[in-house]
Amino acid sequence: MSKKETRPESDAHFLITVNCDGLHPDDIEELKRSLETSRYRFKVEVRSKVRTEDYPGLFVIGVNTTLLVRFSTSWMRGRTRRGGLNAVISAIDETLDNSSHDRNRRPRVIVGPNTEPVITTEEALRGRKRQSWNRADVLTAAALIVALLTLVAAFVIPEVRQLLHLEKKPQASKVEVQAAPKIQALQNPIEPTRPANPEPTNQQQKPTPHVKGNSNVAGNNVMGKNNVTGSANTTGPTAVAPNGIAIAGGNVTNPTVNNFAPPPPKPAVVNVCVGEPQNVGRGAGHDGNFRLILTLTTDSPVENPTYGFQFNGAILSKGSAASSPDMAVNIKEGVTTPTSFAFAIYQTWYPGQRMNVEVYSQDAVSFVDAVGKHSESFTVKNGGCNSSL
Repeated sequence: MSKKETRPESDAHFLITVNCDGLHPDDIEELKRSLETSRYRFKVEVRSKVRTEDYPGLFVIGVNTTLLVRFSTSWMRGRTRRGGLNAVISAIDETLDNSSHDRNRRPRVIVGPNTEPVITTEEALRGRKRQSWNRADVLTAAALIVALLTLVAAFVIPEVRQLLHLEKKPQASKVEVQAAPKIQALQNPIEPTRPANPEPTNQQQKPTPHVKGNSNVAGNNVMGKNNVTGSANTTGPTAVAPNGIAIAGGNVTNPTVNNFAPPPPKPAVVNVCVGEPQNVGRGAGHDGNFRLILTLTTDSPVENPTYGFQFNGAILSKGSAASSPDMAVNIKEGVTTPTSFAFAIYQTWYPGQRMNVEVYSQDAVSFVDAVGKHSESFTVKNGGCNSSL
């Protein structure tokens, strides 16, 4: 008997590089999980590279993520090099279709520097195709919509609620209208009541006697001294002004009312504590070898504090910033000239809250002067600063 020839399995290993630029971190994690559970038994390695971009007044940090997908072919298990590449492309397509961060991208295969396949994602011109609904999906969605509308109508429309005996019919209520009582007009209390038919009189008015006296004599046409009250037959005017200001003695023309507001608060006094220049050497987050820290405090609240600081030498944009260890700040900052730095806070700055300004330079620099938007005054102190940096 002749032995049946069998084709041995191939031990060749292949590498596919997936460039994940443009993909959301959640989509990258889902793609890695999908590849690891594939029948090709992919071994996935994640490599991340941090990139930095420096623009005038702005420092940007980004991350480039790459997936290194390794697998071996097997003739008996039906795992081929072409099939592995198609499996990776299908996993990327499935991840993009199910992603909640749809960015309208599709995979593209290019050749790498070592002739290995490299898969990237690019913007799709016509958009990604969505799976269309079948007849069962349409009928199910229509049934759900009808049930939802019926439920809403049962709890919103009064007629439907009455039909389902969820609400009783309102009964008509009788409204009694009572006539308002008549209010008799009141006579003017200032004017005396006169009779309807005054009778004429021929009697002559008796002359008013003139009284002279001292010590507690009161009356009209009275002459006297020591606690004497009299008006020489003259009655003073009577002023009536309900809920108002009564003025007697004449008409007031163009009155002037002065409302004096409290004086404006004094400008704040800002204390600038200057630290010692530090030789920190070059680092990934800054340029230059020296760092100088200014710590600011205020004696009264300042709305939208805006300050500029002058130094005796050139300072560098990368790394120079303003921050606070005591509060979260909504801030705009940057190097405005080669020797000056400025920041503006869009909130209120209160006493007890520190603001730090740290600048980087090639050579050691010193603080020269500071200016403020609201005419603040500045006091300078050297050393002993509690910056928490």
